Amino acid sequence: MLDKTQIYVSITCRMIHGLRIKDGKASYVSRFVKTSRFKQEEYFNGSKFMKIGDLKGLFGLLMVNMQMLRAKLKIFDVSYGHGTANTALVYHHQKLLALSEGDKPYAIKILEDGDLQTLGMLDYDKRLGHNFTAHPKVDPFTGEMFTLGYSHTAPYVAYRVISKDGFMQDPVPITISDPVLMHDFAIRELFNIYGPSSVL
Repeated sequence: MLDKTQIYVSITCRMIHGLRIKDGKASYVSRFVKTSRFKQEEYFNGSKFMKIGDLKGLFGLLMVNMQMLRAKLKIFDVSYGHGTANTALVYHHQKLLALSEGDKPYAIKILEDGDLQTLGMLDYDKRLGHNFTAHPKVDPFTGEMFTLGYSHTAPYVAYRVISKDGFMQDPVPITISDPVLMHDFAIRELFNIYGPSSVL
Protein backbone atom coordinates (compact mmCIF):
# COMPACT_ATOMS: atom_id res chain seq x y z
CA MET A 1 0.00 0.00 0.00
CA LEU A 2 1.15 3.51 -0.77
CA ASP A 3 1.39 5.84 2.18
CA LYS A 4 1.41 8.99 0.11
CA THR A 5 -0.39 10.38 -2.90
CA GLN A 6 1.21 9.90 -6.30
CA ILE A 7 -0.12 11.75 -9.31
CA TYR A 8 0.80 11.00 -12.92
CA VAL A 9 -0.21 13.38 -15.68
CA SER A 10 -0.09 12.90 -19.46
CA ILE A 11 -1.48 14.71 -22.48
CA THR A 12 -3.27 13.68 -25.68
CA CYS A 13 -5.31 15.57 -28.28
CA ARG A 14 -6.15 18.74 -26.32
CA MET A 15 -6.80 16.68 -23.23
CA ILE A 16 -4.76 16.09 -20.10
CA HIS A 17 -5.08 12.88 -18.15
CA GLY A 18 -4.31 12.38 -14.48
CA LEU A 19 -3.91 9.22 -12.45
CA ARG A 20 -3.97 9.64 -8.67
CA ILE A 21 -2.91 6.84 -6.35
CA LYS A 22 -3.69 7.25 -2.66
CA ASP A 23 -4.17 4.70 0.10
CA GLY A 24 -3.82 1.88 -2.40
CA LYS A 25 -6.66 3.20 -4.59
CA ALA A 26 -6.36 4.72 -8.05
CA SER A 27 -8.57 7.41 -9.54
CA TYR A 28 -8.45 8.74 -13.09
CA VAL A 29 -9.45 12.13 -14.49
CA SER A 30 -9.32 13.66 -17.97
CA ARG A 31 -9.91 17.31 -18.77
CA PHE A 32 -9.63 19.43 -21.89
CA VAL A 33 -6.93 22.09 -21.82
CA LYS A 34 -9.14 25.17 -22.05
CA THR A 35 -7.11 27.19 -24.53
CA SER A 36 -8.48 30.24 -26.28
CA ARG A 37 -8.99 28.06 -29.35
CA PHE A 38 -10.89 25.43 -27.34
CA LYS A 39 -13.21 28.06 -25.82
CA GLN A 40 -13.95 29.62 -29.21
CA GLU A 41 -14.64 26.28 -30.88
CA GLU A 42 -16.85 25.35 -27.95
CA TYR A 43 -18.75 28.63 -28.47
CA PHE A 44 -19.15 27.94 -32.21
CA ASN A 45 -19.99 24.30 -31.47
CA GLY A 46 -17.41 23.09 -33.97
CA SER A 47 -13.95 23.45 -35.43
CA LYS A 48 -13.17 26.90 -36.83
CA PHE A 49 -9.37 26.81 -36.85
CA MET A 50 -7.28 24.97 -39.41
CA LYS A 51 -5.40 21.87 -38.38
CA ILE A 52 -1.95 20.76 -39.49
CA GLY A 53 -3.56 18.07 -41.65
CA ASP A 54 -5.40 20.79 -43.61
CA LEU A 55 -2.16 22.16 -45.04
CA LYS A 56 -2.13 20.18 -48.30
CA GLY A 57 -2.06 21.58 -51.82
CA LEU A 58 -4.40 24.28 -53.07
CA PHE A 59 -6.96 23.48 -50.36
CA GLY A 60 -4.28 24.08 -47.72
CA LEU A 61 -3.45 27.48 -49.19
CA LEU A 62 -7.16 28.31 -49.20
CA MET A 63 -7.42 27.27 -45.52
CA VAL A 64 -4.48 29.51 -44.54
CA ASN A 65 -6.07 32.49 -46.30
CA MET A 66 -9.48 31.67 -44.81
CA GLN A 67 -8.02 31.59 -41.31
CA MET A 68 -6.26 34.94 -41.83
CA LEU A 69 -9.51 36.44 -43.17
CA ARG A 70 -11.54 35.10 -40.22
CA ALA A 71 -9.03 36.61 -37.80
CA LYS A 72 -9.00 39.96 -39.65
CA LEU A 73 -12.81 40.07 -39.65
CA LYS A 74 -12.80 39.20 -35.93
CA ILE A 75 -14.85 36.07 -36.53
CA PHE A 76 -12.49 34.56 -34.04
CA ASP A 77 -9.87 36.09 -31.79
CA VAL A 78 -6.24 35.05 -32.18
CA SER A 79 -4.92 37.72 -29.79
CA TYR A 80 -4.94 35.11 -26.99
CA GLY A 81 -3.38 32.45 -29.16
CA HIS A 82 -4.80 29.73 -31.34
CA GLY A 83 -2.82 26.68 -30.28
CA THR A 84 -4.02 23.41 -28.84
CA ALA A 85 -1.58 22.87 -25.94
CA ASN A 86 -1.55 19.19 -26.87
CA THR A 87 2.08 18.26 -27.53
CA ALA A 88 3.88 18.00 -24.20
CA LEU A 89 3.90 18.84 -20.50
CA VAL A 90 6.75 20.37 -18.51
CA TYR A 91 6.99 21.23 -14.82
CA HIS A 92 8.94 24.37 -13.96
CA HIS A 93 8.83 26.95 -11.15
CA GLN A 94 6.07 24.98 -9.43
CA LYS A 95 3.89 25.20 -12.53
CA LEU A 96 2.70 22.42 -14.81
CA LEU A 97 2.64 23.73 -18.38
CA ALA A 98 0.73 22.27 -21.35
CA LEU A 99 2.57 23.08 -24.57
CA SER A 100 2.23 23.16 -28.35
CA GLU A 101 4.55 24.63 -30.97
CA GLY A 102 2.42 27.49 -32.22
CA ASP A 103 1.30 29.11 -28.99
CA LYS A 104 2.31 30.20 -25.53
CA PRO A 105 2.18 27.72 -22.64
CA TYR A 106 -0.96 27.08 -20.59
CA ALA A 107 -0.65 26.68 -16.82
CA ILE A 108 -2.44 23.67 -15.33
CA LYS A 109 -3.30 23.28 -11.65
CA ILE A 110 -3.41 19.86 -10.02
CA LEU A 111 -6.05 20.05 -7.30
CA GLU A 112 -5.75 18.18 -4.00
CA ASP A 113 -8.25 15.56 -5.15
CA GLY A 114 -6.20 14.96 -8.31
CA ASP A 115 -8.50 16.92 -10.62
CA LEU A 116 -6.92 19.13 -13.28
CA GLN A 117 -7.81 22.75 -13.97
CA THR A 118 -6.62 25.09 -16.74
CA LEU A 119 -5.46 28.35 -15.14
CA GLY A 120 -4.81 30.13 -18.43
CA MET A 121 -2.13 31.22 -20.84
CA LEU A 122 1.26 32.05 -19.34
CA ASP A 123 3.04 35.02 -20.90
CA TYR A 124 5.63 35.67 -18.16
CA ASP A 125 4.31 39.12 -17.24
CA LYS A 126 3.94 40.04 -20.92
CA ARG A 127 7.62 39.29 -21.61
CA LEU A 128 6.76 36.41 -23.95
CA GLY A 129 5.69 37.86 -27.29
CA HIS A 130 6.20 34.80 -29.48
CA ASN A 131 5.34 31.12 -29.55
CA PHE A 132 7.01 28.68 -27.18
CA THR A 133 8.55 25.37 -28.16
CA ALA A 134 6.72 22.26 -27.05
CA HIS A 135 10.04 20.81 -25.87
CA PRO A 136 11.77 23.25 -23.50
CA LYS A 137 14.70 21.94 -21.48
CA VAL A 138 15.07 22.26 -17.70
CA ASP A 139 18.63 22.24 -16.38
CA PRO A 140 18.67 19.76 -13.47
CA PHE A 141 21.53 21.64 -11.77
CA THR A 142 20.50 25.31 -12.06
CA GLY A 143 16.72 24.89 -12.35
CA GLU A 144 16.69 27.20 -15.38
CA MET A 145 14.41 26.42 -18.30
CA PHE A 146 15.57 27.00 -21.87
CA THR A 147 13.13 27.57 -24.68
CA LEU A 148 12.81 29.01 -28.14
CA GLY A 149 10.19 30.41 -30.44
CA TYR A 150 10.23 30.67 -34.20
CA SER A 151 8.67 33.06 -36.67
CA HIS A 152 8.24 33.59 -40.40
CA THR A 153 10.06 36.94 -40.11
CA ALA A 154 13.77 37.53 -39.42
CA PRO A 155 15.64 36.73 -37.23
CA TYR A 156 13.34 33.64 -37.36
CA VAL A 157 14.34 32.15 -33.97
CA ALA A 158 14.32 33.66 -30.46
CA TYR A 159 16.12 31.82 -27.65
CA ARG A 160 14.97 32.41 -24.06
CA VAL A 161 16.12 31.47 -20.56
CA ILE A 162 13.68 31.36 -17.65
CA SER A 163 15.23 31.44 -14.19
CA LYS A 164 14.39 28.84 -11.56
CA ASP A 165 12.28 31.61 -9.97
CA GLY A 166 10.19 31.97 -13.14
CA PHE A 167 11.69 35.21 -14.53
CA MET A 168 11.99 35.20 -18.33
CA GLN A 169 15.13 36.91 -19.60
CA ASP A 170 15.26 39.02 -22.75
CA PRO A 171 15.29 37.09 -26.03
CA VAL A 172 18.51 36.25 -27.81
CA PRO A 173 17.85 36.35 -31.56
CA ILE A 174 19.25 33.49 -33.63
CA THR A 175 19.67 34.51 -37.24
CA ILE A 176 19.35 31.75 -39.80
CA SER A 177 18.94 32.00 -43.56
CA ASP A 178 15.28 30.97 -43.84
CA PRO A 179 12.25 30.47 -41.59
CA VAL A 180 11.83 26.93 -40.26
CA LEU A 181 9.65 24.97 -37.92
CA MET A 182 12.35 24.23 -35.35
CA HIS A 183 10.70 21.48 -33.35
CA ASP A 184 13.41 20.66 -30.81
CA PHE A 185 16.91 21.40 -29.58
CA ALA A 186 19.39 20.04 -27.08
CA ILE A 187 21.27 21.61 -24.18
CA ARG A 188 24.75 20.84 -22.91
CA GLU A 189 26.70 22.22 -19.98
CA LEU A 190 28.47 24.89 -22.04
CA PHE A 191 26.33 25.28 -25.17
CA ASN A 192 23.02 24.54 -26.83
CA ILE A 193 22.53 22.66 -30.09
CA TYR A 194 20.05 23.93 -32.67
CA GLY A 195 19.34 22.40 -36.03
CA PRO A 196 17.99 25.02 -38.47
CA SER A 197 15.94 22.38 -40.20
CA SER A 198 12.40 21.14 -40.02
CA VAL A 199 13.67 17.56 -39.84
CA LEU A 200 15.04 17.55 -36.26
